[in-house]
Amino acid sequence: QGDLVTAGSHPSDHGRFAEAYRLAQQGEFQTALEQYGALLSCESQSVVTQARYNMATLTLGEGMRLWGLGDAELAIPLVELAKTGFRELLQDTPEHWDARYNLEVALRLLPDAVAEPELDEVNPERSPRATLTMEAQTELP
Repeated sequence: QGDLVTAGSHPSDHGRFAEAYRLAQQGEFQTALEQYGALLSCESQSVVTQARYNMATLTLGEGMRLWGLGDAELAIPLVELAKTGFRELLQDTPEHWDARYNLEVALRLLPDAVAEPELDEVNPERSPRATLTMEAQTELP
């Protein structure tokens, strides 16, 4: 009914989830993450799924907050951690559209690194394969 304090005191996985949510709403980032993390071993798969989602979302939110403050050194690892969390959740629950959306937000903020092309791909005439297939130079008549 919206009373997170009362719900958080209930001795169940749902009560612990409500307490973690309350802590997150109050800005207690680290404590909320610890509470959500403790729920990852509970019996209710729906609680585990929602705890994983909330952990990644909370981490992304904190990363975005730090990014906005200009603290990229702390923000980048948090955004990367959030991307990993969303990807792991989507491997187990691909129909979780909120996780899919939040992963897209994280990717727009911090795209995945793209590997630089190999020198051989840029200059195929210098690749070992091209060297083997090139005609040998012959003397002019």
